Amino acid sequence: MKWWVLVMRFPLMVLSPRHEVEGAGYGVVAVFAVQVATGMSHGFSNETDRLALLDIKQSFSPGLSFWNESAHFCQWQGVVCGNTHQRVIGLELDSQALVGSLHPSIGNLTFLRRINFGYNKLGGNIPKEIGYLPRIQYLNFTDNLLIGEIPVELMNCSDLQVIHFGSNNLTGNIPFEVGKLSKLRSLILNSNGLSGSIPSSVGYLSELQHLWLPGNKLTGTVSSFIGNMSSLLLLSLGSNFIEGELPYDIGNLKNLTRLRLYDNRFSGTVPASLYNLSSAIEISIADNDLYGEFIPTSAVLNVPNLISLIVGYNQFSGSIPAALLNISTLSVFDAPSNNLTGQVPSNVGILKNLRRFNLEFNQLGFGTLGDLDFLLSLSNASFLSLLGLESNQFGGELPASFFNSATQLTRLTLGSNRISGSIPDTIGNLVNLIQLGMENNELEGVIPETVGNLVNSEKLDFNGNRITGSIPESVGNLISLFFLSFADNDLEGVIPLSLRKCTLMQNLLLSQNRLSGEIPKDFINHFYQLIDLDLHQNFVTGSIPSEIGNLKNLGDLSLFDNKFTGEIPSQLGDCTGLEFLDMSGNLLEGSIPSSLGNLKALQFLDISRNHLSGRIPTELETLGVLWHLNLSFNHFEGQVPVGGVFGNYSGFLFEENGKLCGGISELHLPSCSGRSQKRLSTLVIIIVSLSCAGVLALAVACLFLYRRRNVTRESSLTTPDENGLLRVSYKDLYIATAGFSSSNIIGTGSFGSVYSGVLFKEQKPVAVKVLNLQTHGAAKTFQAECTSLGTIRHRNLLKILTICSSIDYKGNEFLALVRADAEWES
Repeated sequence: MKWWVLVMRFPLMVLSPRHEVEGAGYGVVAVFAVQVATGMSHGFSNETDRLALLDIKQSFSPGLSFWNESAHFCQWQGVVCGNTHQRVIGLELDSQALVGSLHPSIGNLTFLRRINFGYNKLGGNIPKEIGYLPRIQYLNFTDNLLIGEIPVELMNCSDLQVIHFGSNNLTGNIPFEVGKLSKLRSLILNSNGLSGSIPSSVGYLSELQHLWLPGNKLTGTVSSFIGNMSSLLLLSLGSNFIEGELPYDIGNLKNLTRLRLYDNRFSGTVPASLYNLSSAIEISIADNDLYGEFIPTSAVLNVPNLISLIVGYNQFSGSIPAALLNISTLSVFDAPSNNLTGQVPSNVGILKNLRRFNLEFNQLGFGTLGDLDFLLSLSNASFLSLLGLESNQFGGELPASFFNSATQLTRLTLGSNRISGSIPDTIGNLVNLIQLGMENNELEGVIPETVGNLVNSEKLDFNGNRITGSIPESVGNLISLFFLSFADNDLEGVIPLSLRKCTLMQNLLLSQNRLSGEIPKDFINHFYQLIDLDLHQNFVTGSIPSEIGNLKNLGDLSLFDNKFTGEIPSQLGDCTGLEFLDMSGNLLEGSIPSSLGNLKALQFLDISRNHLSGRIPTELETLGVLWHLNLSFNHFEGQVPVGGVFGNYSGFLFEENGKLCGGISELHLPSCSGRSQKRLSTLVIIIVSLSCAGVLALAVACLFLYRRRNVTRESSLTTPDENGLLRVSYKDLYIATAGFSSSNIIGTGSFGSVYSGVLFKEQKPVAVKVLNLQTHGAAKTFQAECTSLGTIRHRNLLKILTICSSIDYKGNEFLALVRADAEWES
């Protein structure tokens, strides 16, 4: 007999800011001794192993070039042999960039105990021949491109201890026969397309420690069988479609350390037994349909190790229970988007280990003095880095002393409450702050100069208050800023030149104030990453800087209702990513630059209520995605084009331009033929028609302008179109996916990539499939997918929200399919 040591590797789960699995590393957690029999399997030999390995080598592209027949196969990289009979007992070929499929000859390696092909690019099916390996104990195909169903033959491998098939494209059901694998310790099948219910037979797996199934399409309920799995350490069923109530028997899992049931369809109330998980360090039941109290009054707390309690995005009601304050180990408490009411306990700071305290989007507070007294006690929570209080009913003033002690805060959201008073000077002590939200409150007074101390800040939002005074020059110290909003206040003075130091700025929103003076010289061209510039409804004067043409990423430019003079700069035509352009209500003169015809991504153009003149450039006909053009109340003359937006009667507005002619017949404009006389009756008909059309178009324009000025600026193009699809722009998708970041990629294919993201202010999770138009056949395939997904209706297929056809910030064509993302938290 010979003893061999096999190292078993299990995933180490990383706790995210909310409750999703953000990744998995591998660490050694257990070592098992495996006895290797000295006898040889009948009919198989060393030669059999060699030939099987050669078959496996040939099935990969690029092949295993380091498998060279000049050496014995037991010396090949990744091949592990037993000492006694030189038979292959292990294949350790993870992270080798292997492409291809696994050859069925692997079933001839009858001494195999470990197969590890994790983190490659293997496709095809899992060979059923693996099920004929009597000694196999460890199977790892994590993060490949495998398809098809899990072979039921694998359930004959009675010695199997580890099955890691996560992050593939497997479909079908989890075989019921899995219950026969009595030695199974780890079953990890996350991020596939598995469907059906979790087989009740898993309840027989008394040795199972890891059951990790998030990011699939599993349905059904979780029955009482879960309570029999007494060895469970990790249980994750997140991001599936599991229904029913949380089983009471879940409280029997005394060894369970992490419970993740987020993003399903669980309903009913929380069983008191949930708080009897004495080993639990994490409980996440967010994103379900649970109601009542998240800690039942009947619960006897026995969670002495609990670090993270995540209950957001349900329908929980009532006040924050006093029992919560008894969980002294608590570090993360997430309860956003529920119906919680009442006051936050004034002694919440007794939870000294708090790092994350998120109560956003509830109904807490009464809008009165004293609502924020609990902030004083949080001075004891010296590790607090996130405090989320946005969208509640908190009133009263901000206690200045709170900002003296909360120096570890990186995110503070106070927006959409009823907070009054001034912004304390002590806010400058929050030197680690990355995000500060104070929007839509009743704050008064001036912006303190100490805001310039927040040098790590990336996002500051003071929109929708009653702040007076000027924008402090010290804001220019915040060189990491990418979002700054002082919109909808009573600020006056000029735009500070110091802002040009904030070269990472993407969103600069200063609208609806009383700012005056000109846009500073040598200012605009510093914001090379700017996406959204909004100065509307101020008193800004001077000309529109020609340097604006340097803003290649600009998607939204709102300058309406100011006092800009001079001509529209022709350099605007260089902003090829521009989608929304509104310069109405100014004192602009001259003609429309023909260069605006270069703005192929432009969807909205309003230059009404100026002193513009001349002919309408025919180049505007070529703007294929332009759906709204308003030229009203100017002095344009000559022929109206008929192509593009000019052929859309409801999308082209032209009132009070008395010298226009031609256009489509629905506009009822006079002919441009030059005839000077008409019969009187015809003239009367034309006048009446023009009057009716003008009144109707003016009503449409007024309605649009009213909605434009009163709708939240988070997205001006989010209303459904005539087909009921959301109207989204390239900018919307760019922001939703963090600039199409590689970290947001959730899938790739021959014709493009799929990105996860969060769309618009309502935080709608989406999956954005971006087409690679350089690939032959991509457009045809994309059209076919849109057609099929638009007609098929199934609960497990993601709903199409819209299609985006636009121009990206580099001037290239852009095409994307946007769907609701059921796996955004997986």
